[in-house]
Amino acid sequence: MDASATAPSRPGRFRPRPRWLALGAAALLAALVALLAATSGRSDESAGAERPTPRNLRAASTLSVQALTRDGLLVRLVAAKRTRVVRLRLINRETGVQVSIRRFDIRTGGSVRLRWRFGPRAIARLKSGRHRLRAETGRSINRLDRRTLSRTLVVTDSRSTAPLPSPSSADPVIAAAGDIACPGNCGQDETADLITDVIKPDAVLGLGDYQYDTGTLQRFESYYTPYWGRFRNRTYAINGGSHDFYGTGDYLTYFNAEGPVQLKPEGSYSFDIGAWHVIALNSYCFERDSCDENTWTQWLREDLRANSKRCTLAYFHQPYWTTRSNHDRNKNTQPWIRLLYEADADVILQAHNHVYERFAPQDPDDRRDDARGLEAFTVGSGGRSHYDFIGAPAPNSLVRNADTNGVLKLVLHPGSYDYAFVPEPGAGFEDAGSRRCH
Repeated sequence: MDASATAPSRPGRFRPRPRWLALGAAALLAALVALLAATSGRSDESAGAERPTPRNLRAASTLSVQALTRDGLLVRLVAAKRTRVVRLRLINRETGVQVSIRRFDIRTGGSVRLRWRFGPRAIARLKSGRHRLRAETGRSINRLDRRTLSRTLVVTDSRSTAPLPSPSSADPVIAAAGDIACPGNCGQDETADLITDVIKPDAVLGLGDYQYDTGTLQRFESYYTPYWGRFRNRTYAINGGSHDFYGTGDYLTYFNAEGPVQLKPEGSYSFDIGAWHVIALNSYCFERDSCDENTWTQWLREDLRANSKRCTLAYFHQPYWTTRSNHDRNKNTQPWIRLLYEADADVILQAHNHVYERFAPQDPDDRRDDARGLEAFTVGSGGRSHYDFIGAPAPNSLVRNADTNGVLKLVLHPGSYDYAFVPEPGAGFEDAGSRRCH
C-alpha cells in the first residue's frame, strides 16, 4: 500500500490531488508540447506563405467584370477600407492552366476600377471557354486575405481589341497631356478615363514624362499600361522627357512595341492628321551631347518647307513659355520657335511643369501677336502631381491652374481649331475657346 495515501495530514502541508487529475494535466501538457513541435516543424515550409490579415483588412465584398477584350480586362472591385494590394488570377477552368496573374497597388479601399492588360504569353493562353477570375486583397502582398472572390468568365472568339482609329469623316479630335503616371496611382486612372469615356480622340499626343520616377519597362507595365496604355496604339509620344531616358532605352522599347510610329533614339518626327500638320520635337536635344541640335534644326526647317497644310501644331516637353513654377522656361529651343513662327505655325503644346496654362498668341520674343502669333498651352496635368506657380504671371499668360488634373481636347477643323481643358471629375476649373489658323 502507498504510505503517502494513509499518512495523516498536517496543518500547513500540501494535500495531494487525486491521481486522475494529475494524469489529465500531464496529458494536456503533452498535447501542447506536441502542437508546438508540429508548428515548429512546419515553420521552414510556411515561411513564405501568406498570413491571414486582421478582420478590418479582409477581402473585397464584390467583384465584377465590366469588359473583356482580346488583350485585357476591365474589373470593378469593392475592397475593404485599408486595402492596399489586389492580386488577380485568371485560370482556365477546363484545363486548370493559369492564364495570367497580376498585382495592383491601390491608394485606398472602396470602389476601384482595375484595367489589366495581358502580355503576349497570356494572350496566347487565352483560349475560348470558361475561365475563373480570382481576387485576393490585403494590406501588402505578404498580408493577403486567404479568402478570395471569384467570377466565371465565358471567353469567345468574338472578343477583340479596338483597332487603331483612323480619322473619321468628321474633323479629327486630339487629346494631349504630359507628366502622367507614378507607382501606385496618382491620378492617371481619372485622366485616362477622360480620354476613353469623354474625349474619345482619334489620336493622343503624349507630352513627355509618362512614367515616374524612371520609365523602366517594369514600371510602365505596372502603372502606365493599365490606364494610359489602353490607347498606346494611338499615342504619338515625344522623345526627351527627363523621366523617359531622354528618348532612349526602355521608354523607346515600350512605345515602339505598339505605338503608331517607330521612334528613333532622341529623334523628332512629323505626321499629318486631317487638314493639319503635326510635329513632335525633342526639346532635350539642345542639352545632350548624343543629340545634334543643328541636324534637327535643319530637319525642322526642311519639314516646314515641305508642309502643304494650312494649319500646323508642334509639341515638346520643356516649356518655352511658362509662368515660373518648379521649372523655369527653356529658351534653348528658341531657334525652333522662330522657325515655327516664320512658317506661320499655329499651336504649341508643352508640359514639364505640372500645371495648366494658356497664353495669348505671341512671337518668339514674347510680344503679343494676334495676327501671326503662336498660341501655347502647358498641359502638365496628366495625373502625376501639382506644382505651384511662383511669382507674377509670365507675359501674355491668360489662364492658369495649379490644382486640377485634366486633359486638353482639340478639334482640328480645316482652317481653325476648338480647344477645351477637360478636368477630372468634380473639379470646377474649365477653359475653352476657338481660333482660326493663319
